[in-house]
Amino acid sequence: MQVSCKNNENVVNRVYIRHTEPVYKVLFRDMTHIGFADVIKYILPIKLLVGKLDADVLHKNLCKCHLEFFDTYLKKLKDIPELKSNDDVRISVYEADI
Repeated sequence: MQVSCKNNENVVNRVYIRHTEPVYKVLFRDMTHIGFADVIKYILPIKLLVGKLDADVLHKNLCKCHLEFFDTYLKKLKDIPELKSNDDVRISVYEADI
């Protein structure tokens, strides 16, 4: 799973090539890279640097993604993670290419 935001979406692209299992891209809208840190909840003066997505919305969506992966790949409770795009996050799946 590659978690990203629009302004650094293409920084890490190696995970999308030469893989034997599906790769999931989780792209958060209205975020910047620093917005994934805990600082967005506690330091108000840098709100302009973190994007416009509410910290609680980011946290809820990010936790959902991680829990789906834990249930699928660690606990083996399901075959594939149940991830769906919504107004705040876009999910893309890149199927295995080798």
